[in-house]
Amino acid sequence: MTSKNIVFVGIIASSSSLNKLDINSGYIAVQHGKIVKKGSTDEFVKSEKAGEFSSYKVMKLSRNQFIIPGFVDCHTHAPQFPNIGLGLDRPLLEWLAKYTFPLEKKYSDTEFAAKVYDQVVQRLLTNGTTTACYFGSLHVEGTLELVKSAIKHHQRALIGKVSMNQENDAGYYNETKKELADVEEFIKTVISYQSHISENLSEIEYVLQTNPKCRTYGDVYDESGIFTDKCIMAHAVHLTDEELTLLLSRGVSVAHCPASNTRLKSGLCPVRRIINANITVGLGTDVSGGDNASILDAIRRTMDISMCLEMQGSPNYALNWKEAFYLATLGGAKALNLDHKVGNFDVGKDFDALLVDVYLKGSQIDEYEGALPTTSEEYVVDLLQKFIFLGDDRNIVQVYVKGELVKNLL
Repeated sequence: MTSKNIVFVGIIASSSSLNKLDINSGYIAVQHGKIVKKGSTDEFVKSEKAGEFSSYKVMKLSRNQFIIPGFVDCHTHAPQFPNIGLGLDRPLLEWLAKYTFPLEKKYSDTEFAAKVYDQVVQRLLTNGTTTACYFGSLHVEGTLELVKSAIKHHQRALIGKVSMNQENDAGYYNETKKELADVEEFIKTVISYQSHISENLSEIEYVLQTNPKCRTYGDVYDESGIFTDKCIMAHAVHLTDEELTLLLSRGVSVAHCPASNTRLKSGLCPVRRIINANITVGLGTDVSGGDNASILDAIRRTMDISMCLEMQGSPNYALNWKEAFYLATLGGAKALNLDHKVGNFDVGKDFDALLVDVYLKGSQIDEYEGALPTTSEEYVVDLLQKFIFLGDDRNIVQVYVKGELVKNLL
């Protein structure tokens, strides 16, 4: 028997589209980190009796446990984690000047960077984030420490070095010539692109003032050649109809960051409008503009913000929990162009997954025996729904990235 071969038997939940939740009892067979077979419980019993899984470790889940795909965080700032929970009573540009730029200057110290990033990666894995799209800082060597931490802890990560050539009060920027050289050096090691768009009205005004030949924020990126199907833009709170058309034509995805959009007073992102424009959307925690590193929090705030917009008069804008769950898993994978590898449990994909125990002793979800009249189908849906609305990292008892066990509370 080898730990590289494992079969999970029990409740399995994932999404195949925004409007299709797949949840049932069955099995998933994993070999060397990839999903090689799946089926019903009856099919597993027949295959097991035939000796098909004799070389596999068999994990039979309890009645209150299930497997879901790992969460995808499409936008977060690794260097800002020490500032989480600070300054969130200020608007974006003021918050950047007071808190963010002074902290990020410290990442020229690679020892400091290594210690922080090691904690950051472990925190996200603890929260069930198997794939993260990270911003680093301006510093090449400091950001490479983030790369090393992701590799060390087996997290699937896209990592970008920040570029900024506009002077600010904190003196946190690079001269253009140096920045171009630094970016070239960094790209030799890791390649990814992400940025921000139309996050804050003051920000939009500033961008257009400094780029007077451009009609929209989106035009600035497009004329620079950045808008491609490998590009993901965070926030997108105040997109014009013209920009929606532009993003769709270029294949650009959007990382919806509901926590930071409200905490920093940027606005309520009409995410349903973006989805209806056929633009691919995933979720981001956007720490430390966002005050929670868990994608579960992003799921809940996505639902809240969309419901607020609907109550303010935007019909059919609210997203339900099943749709938000999709955005946190397969939607996020599509936004990062990784849906051929992760996001759900299609055969051939890598096994990035969470084993969840809803009523685990010590968690905040209590079980009331006999209180909920259920059929088998209702029960499994209720389990997932309770976790989405009430669960936290205590309920995530195991985390796998490409079949590698990276968190284990069992």
